[in-house]
Amino acid sequence: MYRQSGDLFIGRFDKGKAEGPGRYIFKNGSYYDGEFNDNSAETTKGYYFSDDLEYKGGFKNNTFHGHGVEKGRKHEFDGTYSHGKKVEGVFKWDTVPNNDEFEYIYEGKFDNEGKFTGKGIFKIDFR
Repeated sequence: MYRQSGDLFIGRFDKGKAEGPGRYIFKNGSYYDGEFNDNSAETTKGYYFSDDLEYKGGFKNNTFHGHGVEKGRKHEFDGTYSHGKKVEGVFKWDTVPNNDEFEYIYEGKFDNEGKFTGKGIFKIDFR
């Protein structure tokens, strides 16, 4: 079913709302595969893909929630989310173009703004 926004939903409906397994394709080409409950992405095993980001894991109310693995062009996060925000896990990133020598790694907790908080481990991993 196409929406006025240009997005497309392929799946089952119940009383006009997305329900059960389905795929939601956004106008920009990104998409979500997984379970829907009352028109909302809700599952422990969903998949989201865009040009800049790939995510496998939990969703609740259309946001990353529970355990998940997020991979971007220069970062990777494996950990726990709460309503779309990182809570705790391992965050790896590389800020240097064409860098094959090292990456930064933080393992610990995050605050509501996505900043490192509490006790954690920060290291540079030489490849």
